[in-house]
Amino acid sequence: MAPQVHELTAATKAEATRSLRARPHARQESPPAGRQAHAVDNELPEAPASDAGLPSAAAGSTTRNSAAVERARAHASVAASSAAVLVQQLQAQLAETRAELRDLKVAQKLAETQSQLRDLKAAERSSTVEQLQAQLAQLREAEELEVGLSTTRAEIDALKVMLAHSRCQIDAAHELVEQLRIPRSAAEEFAFMSDAYEYVNGSAGERVLHASRHGQPPFISLDARFYKDATSLKSLLPCGPPSLRRCTSLKIVGRVTIGNEVAFEGDVTVINRGAGVKELPSGVYMDEELEL
Repeated sequence: MAPQVHELTAATKAEATRSLRARPHARQESPPAGRQAHAVDNELPEAPASDAGLPSAAAGSTTRNSAAVERARAHASVAASSAAVLVQQLQAQLAETRAELRDLKVAQKLAETQSQLRDLKAAERSSTVEQLQAQLAQLREAEELEVGLSTTRAEIDALKVMLAHSRCQIDAAHELVEQLRIPRSAAEEFAFMSDAYEYVNGSAGERVLHASRHGQPPFISLDARFYKDATSLKSLLPCGPPSLRRCTSLKIVGRVTIGNEVAFEGDVTVINRGAGVKELPSGVYMDEELEL
């Protein structure tokens, strides 16, 4: 216990010595009492001023915050209005686009329907009944053509239908080449040999009606008792065929021989009532009836 007391006493003494040495400096640094009092007097009025400024600063801060809030609300209102206008414009544009697409689809559908109807009308002249029925069925399924179904109980001869179809094709071919004639009798061969017809593209080409005939061949009537085929025409035309370019019709009754350089114009009739053969001399015969 004695050593500890001694150590504490020594420490206490050292601390007391340091404090005594420091006091003269503290006294020199401390201001006189008069000046200290004057400083205190000068500082006392400032305290109330600082206390009074605190409420005004708080009020100014509150005012600035309120103004900022109002400005933010105004900006938000303007932005909301702009967004609403933009949404309306977009909705209007969307409606216009939908209307245009709808009109485009309708126009495209109408064009397709018109094309199908044109194809159907064109096919009426060349297609078979089965093809037309198939096209009508397709249009009905597409709901583009309202055609009622019709049935018939009549018996149909398939052979007659095929013959009629072939006949239509033959007639159509003749309509395309109206001036072309194929001799099917002695009378047609008689006209075909005359100058009422001419060759196209030389003697190796087809023989068609002369342009002056305007598509109308001469009508020839021969006595069927004596002139039935091309061979029998040799006895009628020993000098060659007559001129029929201006002839409308020619009728020959009985056994006749036509001489050289004979021309018929208009409607002419040649009659031989006898049993023998009689010759028609050369010349031009116009709209008359000749009895040999």
